[in-house]
Amino acid sequence: EIGISLNADSDSLRRVASMSLNVAGWPMEVMENLHQPELYLDLKLPAVRATTGLGLMGGGYMIPHPEKASTGGADAYFISGDGIGVADGVGEWDSFGLNPRLFAEQLMRSCEHYTRIITFPTAAPSQRAMNILTAAYDDTTAFGSSTALVACLDEQGQRLGIANLGDSTCLILRRQQPYAMSLVLRTREQQHSFNCPFQLSRLPQPEHFPDLLKDGKITLVRVLKQSSLLPQDTPSMANGYTATLHEGDLIILGTDGVFDNLFDHEVCNLANLTMSPFEAALLKNPSLVTSAESVARAIAHAAFHRSKDLKAKSPFAKNARQSGTHYQGGKMDDITVVACWVVSDTNEVARPQSATSRKSVSTCASSSDASLSPPQAETLPPATPLTLTECAY
Repeated sequence: EIGISLNADSDSLRRVASMSLNVAGWPMEVMENLHQPELYLDLKLPAVRATTGLGLMGGGYMIPHPEKASTGGADAYFISGDGIGVADGVGEWDSFGLNPRLFAEQLMRSCEHYTRIITFPTAAPSQRAMNILTAAYDDTTAFGSSTALVACLDEQGQRLGIANLGDSTCLILRRQQPYAMSLVLRTREQQHSFNCPFQLSRLPQPEHFPDLLKDGKITLVRVLKQSSLLPQDTPSMANGYTATLHEGDLIILGTDGVFDNLFDHEVCNLANLTMSPFEAALLKNPSLVTSAESVARAIAHAAFHRSKDLKAKSPFAKNARQSGTHYQGGKMDDITVVACWVVSDTNEVARPQSATSRKSVSTCASSSDASLSPPQAETLPPATPLTLTECAY
C-alpha cells in the first residue's frame, strides 16, 4: 500500500486528487490492476530516454458482443515480434450462413506471418506495414470482410510504422509529466459515411455460385450478383503513419468497439495509473510493472461498461449527432484491445520479456472474456463507392 509522501507539495497533492477524480465511477474489473495515484509522487522522469534499439512488450484482450459470446465475436488480433494488429470482421456475413470471424482471423494470422519475413524497406516504416497488410490480404481465401490495422517497428527499433484501413484506432501515449500521459499520435478513422468504414473483402466469385446454391445460400448469391460491379476497398487505400518512439511509450490498438465507447481522454486517464517497465526501473521496483495484458484488460472492460449504459455520453453518439442521426448511450459491439509497452534491452526490468519481443509471443485471441453479458496521415485516399458489406454492423 502506497502512502502519501510527507514531502509532497500542495500542487502535487492537487494532481493526485485529480487523477483519482478522473477515474471515479469505473467498476472493479477496470481498476483492479491499476495503481493508486500516490505512487506517482515519487516518480522523477529523466530528460533523456532511449530512442533506438527498442522493442515491444505486448498483450491483448477481447470481449465479444454479448450476443456473440458463444462464438467469440468477429474480431481478431495478433502480437508477434515487432508487429501487432487488430481486425474487425463484418457480422452481416452470419446472416448469409458464413462465419464472419474467419476472414478477419485469417488476415491477422497472415499479417503475423509476414511480419517475420518482409524485409525493412528504405522508405518510411509505414511502407513496411502497408507491405505486410497487402501480402496478408493477398493470401486470404476465406469469404468475408474486415477492417485492418497493422503496426510494426523499423529495423533500428526507433520508429513505428502504421497502416490503417477502416475505423480501428491506434494511440501512442507518452508520460511527459509524472501525473499524466500525453497523446503523441492518433490515427484517423476511414469511413465512406457515418458507421460505414473502409473494409477489405474477399467475395465469392461466379465460379463459387453453384456450390453456394447447393448449400442453400440463395440470398447470398442474389446479393453478390447485384453488387458485382461495385469497386472494393484495397490495402493501398490504407492511411500510413510513422512515429518516433521513446522508451516507456504505450501503444494502444483498438477496434471500433473500444473507441465508439471511450473518448481519448478517458483512455489517457486510465493509462495514467499504469506503470511501464521504464518507470518501474526508475522506482527500482520491478513488481510495479503493469503488464500489457492488464492495460488492455482495463481499457476493454471500461469500453464494455460504457457500451451497456443507455444514457452515457459516447463518441459514437457524438458522431451520430454530427451526421444528423439521433443516438444516445454506448454502443454494444465486439471489443478488442492490444497494448504494447515500448522497452529497451538495456532496461533490466524489461529485459527478460523484451528478449522474446521480437519473436512470436501471441496470436489471435489469446486473452478474452466471452462470459460477459491528431497527426495527419502520410496518405489520405479518396472515398470510394460502398462495397457489399461496408455498412453491415
